[in-house]
Amino acid sequence: MDRTGIEAFASHIHLLDLFAHDRRVFDRRTLLYDRSHRHFRTAEQLGQTVAQTWCARLRSDYPGQHFRVYYTRDDDPAVRFHRVYAGEPVWMEDPTPAPSTRVVRAVWDTHRLANQRLQPAASNNRATQTGKPPRLKRSR
Repeated sequence: MDRTGIEAFASHIHLLDLFAHDRRVFDRRTLLYDRSHRHFRTAEQLGQTVAQTWCARLRSDYPGQHFRVYYTRDDDPAVRFHRVYAGEPVWMEDPTPAPSTRVVRAVWDTHRLANQRLQPAASNNRATQTGKPPRLKRSR
């Protein structure tokens, strides 16, 4: 595993681990998450906000270095980052936008233009493409 892979592995969080959530969000019989469950959707929104925040902080704290921050929802929503190293491939290429209302994968890059709003390099969520952070719904 190269430096990029090691950093992307070591520098990640699973959003559902950050808050108490209903056990029914994960189906032990099928070993799949219920993506329609309100706690899964909260984790999705939280993940996008965390990714934007991490990107802003990395860009601010390490202005001379290049980082990529990823949000993925392929299974369990997660956020990870790594420094970009010359000669090594990035952990994930910029995703291609798809006609969907929910983000599956998004990438933020600290070397985008300085005046660019912090938004993912590409996404399949129109709300995220506007650069506005997602709103978190209050759980009851």
